[in-house]
Amino acid sequence: MNVTVPIGLMLLVFMSGCSDPRDANKSNITNSLNNYLKETKLCISNRRMASMPALIGLDDTATIKLLDYFTALEFLTKTIKVEEVQQHSYILMGSKQPMKKVKLARYVLTEKGKQKYKLSKGGFLSGNKGSFCYGYAEVNNIIVFSEPADFFGKKVIEVKYTATIVEHDKWIEDKLFKKYRSVTAALNSAHKPMKKKSSMVLTNNGWVRQSMF
Repeated sequence: MNVTVPIGLMLLVFMSGCSDPRDANKSNITNSLNNYLKETKLCISNRRMASMPALIGLDDTATIKLLDYFTALEFLTKTIKVEEVQQHSYILMGSKQPMKKVKLARYVLTEKGKQKYKLSKGGFLSGNKGSFCYGYAEVNNIIVFSEPADFFGKKVIEVKYTATIVEHDKWIEDKLFKKYRSVTAALNSAHKPMKKKSSMVLTNNGWVRQSMF
């Protein structure tokens, strides 16, 4: 016996099995956060790298050491130049400052470096930072998320989750970066996932991290 199923009923059954990306559930939140984590990446940042080419005084040994390492990786090229700069003196404030010659290291991005470099926009206090990225992470587990709430006309949720590094460049394992707690946490995240939290906003395309809206 042939049974004819109404098209409307078929559509209803089909749609019931599809998740609306605007629903606040673990699957949608995970997908959105993974997109964010893959786009923003894991990076080493420094304010002195915010402006490229970067001019660094040779007395700034910590920055010189860091940028020399990226030069060895062929992310940067380095030249030494001499420039005249004004000396700063509180006694002579308001008068014409004397000039002095200083040696500066000039770092320029290579084509290889441009593939790893990104400029991170900061606030008034934090300022911009230049970064070299070494990998990215993915969501390991959504611990908890709040019910959607109204915030200045938008629906927002707060999410707590853990993330694990997925892939990374070998150079980040150098002892130079052991002092960076974020790097240590990322490299150890396979055994101890990183704890993170995020605010998310509902858009017409679904949930996105607030900083990307």
